[in-house]
Amino acid sequence: MATTHTRLSYHPFLSNFFNDELIMRLEARYGCIGSYFVIYIRCMLYDNGYYLKCDKEIVSIICRKLCGEISTETALEIIDFLLDNAFFDKEIYQKHGILTSLEIQQIWITATKRRKRDLEALPYLIVNMEDTPQKEKETKSKAKKRKQHANTNSKNACINEQIKTNKTNQNKEKKDIPPLIPPTGEMVMDEEDFSLDLRTEDEIPIYAHNPQTHNYAGLCERMKQFKITNPKTIRRITHLTNWGEKGTKVWQVLAHTNWSGINDKAAFLISELIKDKQASPS
Repeated sequence: MATTHTRLSYHPFLSNFFNDELIMRLEARYGCIGSYFVIYIRCMLYDNGYYLKCDKEIVSIICRKLCGEISTETALEIIDFLLDNAFFDKEIYQKHGILTSLEIQQIWITATKRRKRDLEALPYLIVNMEDTPQKEKETKSKAKKRKQHANTNSKNACINEQIKTNKTNQNKEKKDIPPLIPPTGEMVMDEEDFSLDLRTEDEIPIYAHNPQTHNYAGLCERMKQFKITNPKTIRRITHLTNWGEKGTKVWQVLAHTNWSGINDKAAFLISELIKDKQASPS
């Protein structure tokens, strides 16, 4: 009969581990060695699978490997602290003398879903077995969505390239662009300035909703804060920013401008964007 392979070669480690309230309380009581002990024992646990037999002998071995930085009595106190605060499942520890938790077992099941294993035959499982197939179906569904999203990004790249070409051609046809006004004092722009390069009906393109390349919602929120309500002005700004494209001039202007001294914020923002367009090579 084949032995079930349960150990994990690696496991996820949250980047905010040291900012977790429980870990901060642990360090306040036992110092940095407390959090290091937790990391060490979690690595041992995942190296064993989804649980770890824990008794005084095992704890003593861990303490010796930590070069005597922590005593066995202190280590046992830390384990009790973790059990009392639901870091590990206290009930299963009291019954079987093992360290595990629902979160640990869910991570293990997700990491080993491609292995041939009979979950019904495995000991100490506290996860809901009825939920496991559904979880695996959800994982496959997410993978399919990621693939579709990648295809959409490829199409968006083509659309962006075409839009940039169109903008270049339109910029060559523009004439008599009004002079740019410095940011001091109130700025005035003719009504026809807002109508440059506008369509009569605008539909938000699909690529503008891609959070990896655009922040259209954030751009709309800033215009709302500036009380920019003129539809032509709004369309003008969205066109100049390519619908809030990330990494463009608009985000530098919004972040580094002292807006409290500017009365006509819309006109100033548009003038800065036009400056950037003129400075950019054709």
